[in-house]
Amino acid sequence: MSNIARGPSKIALRPSSSDLPRASSTAPLRPSTSDPSRSPTLAPARSPASASFHALGARPSADVDVAGPSQHQIGAKTLATPLVTAPYAKAHLRLLAAFKALRTAVEDNAGARLPEMVAGLDAARRWAWFVGLAVDRFECWADSVKPGSLRSWVRTQLPPLDVLMVWHAYMLNPRWYAEDCERLPLMKTLKGLGDRLLPAVIVAGDPATYQPTRERRMSWLADTGTHWDPLEASRDMTHRRVTCPKCAQDIETPYMTRDGTGYAQRTFAVTCPSCRLTVRKAALGLAKFADDLVSDHETPHVGFGVYLAGTLHTEAKTTDEDHATRIKNALIRSKALRSRTQITRAQWRQEILEKFNYSIAALPAAVSLLLLDGGGRRIVNRILSAYTDDRPFSIDLVGAVIRQGSFIEKMHSFGWTQADFFDAPQDEVVLVHAITRYHA
Repeated sequence: MSNIARGPSKIALRPSSSDLPRASSTAPLRPSTSDPSRSPTLAPARSPASASFHALGARPSADVDVAGPSQHQIGAKTLATPLVTAPYAKAHLRLLAAFKALRTAVEDNAGARLPEMVAGLDAARRWAWFVGLAVDRFECWADSVKPGSLRSWVRTQLPPLDVLMVWHAYMLNPRWYAEDCERLPLMKTLKGLGDRLLPAVIVAGDPATYQPTRERRMSWLADTGTHWDPLEASRDMTHRRVTCPKCAQDIETPYMTRDGTGYAQRTFAVTCPSCRLTVRKAALGLAKFADDLVSDHETPHVGFGVYLAGTLHTEAKTTDEDHATRIKNALIRSKALRSRTQITRAQWRQEILEKFNYSIAALPAAVSLLLLDGGGRRIVNRILSAYTDDRPFSIDLVGAVIRQGSFIEKMHSFGWTQADFFDAPQDEVVLVHAITRYHA
């Protein structure tokens, strides 16, 4: 595989035949005014319900009040200012429109010039493949992103649209996102950024037409090993690096194969060239679980990464170490998972992998009875749902993005993602009413 150039993290690329896309080094932070025909694949998707609220029968009025209530009551708290404002909601809808356009470009493959093997897939599988690449690009970005003031950050750190899409879906699973921001060193900077996503979109302008500076394109390429443009990047992202759970050999495995065993396919399987183990997602998930289980959680100040996913963040506390420790200790003391005396943590890890035949699928039945007094199978299922592959995140981000697509389709069918849908005051009042109900 000498023609594979390794990029940062676990992405492996074939060298591109072109250099960086052209971009002005002084590109402003506003929507591009270039000829839209130059980017036909991301043209806004037309909605079947693009008529305005006024056109649907609302009476025009010079006295339309779009300010909304002066206070919002949430439980026992009264807010003088809303948690969500109309500009934020409009920015969010613009973002959803851009996601819809990107999905349409991939599913239709109209001018996208996707790889031949991918072009032959049905639309749903083609989109799932693309989202998998986006998740790996998000991982690279999360590992390299730096903090900064908003406008400077947008200019130097804002990621491409596909990565924004993954970040957006991740944050829509707030409990997992909050816990991962505490547990994973990879997420340290994103934790500090808080709710930066929508303010960044407002500063950048329309996400579908935003053009970064040449310097930003170059820094993105240096940090992630992939091109800025998601479609261009997808043409070069052919392989992904996985680590054999048995012998720790790095394996360059294709995302797609004709027999359906690529990393982005349901029946992923690759044979380790060193130890000949057949590596599947279930083996990678078990290895990730074993790594977390055998890590030292008794030494003070070692960080939250030593706890199992799904056990640290509770309704009572953002970082409930007592809860996480109780569950981990219960699992460690179990007959199924306890270690023999006088062995190293690496040997203990290997024992777990061999005992469960390199498959996370065999684990739930062995450990769920241990936690019956504290939720039993429900807790175990939540924990093990975070260990389905070798990606560091505790949620299947490919599935999260695809599920979010259903909501985006609804917003699109309502016409709400149209650029000018809420421009008129009599139309914006619908948005204000929706925001008011959100606070109820």
